[in-house]
Amino acid sequence: MQYRRGGLTLTLLPSGKVLAIGGADWTSGTYPLVCELYDPVTRTWSNTLMLNYGRSFHQSVLTNTFVLTMGGTNGTSSRLTSSEKYNL
Repeated sequence: MQYRRGGLTLTLLPSGKVLAIGGADWTSGTYPLVCELYDPVTRTWSNTLMLNYGRSFHQSVLTNTFVLTMGGTNGTSSRLTSSEKYNL
């Protein structure tokens, strides 16, 4: 991974690549907006979509056509109620 993070989700895509969404860098207290895609063939990470809201401890669900990410926290005392969609 290019960015240190914990509390993220990793989703195995039909292509065999792995999508890393959200998480937090506990050292700096930041919530990166950039998501990363891991290619096991080339063993490399690349940047992909940007989240609208940084989030950690969220949930991600893979469907036939997209990955839906919802909930989580961004370091405030309240939970996020929004969701975000990554089209495959």
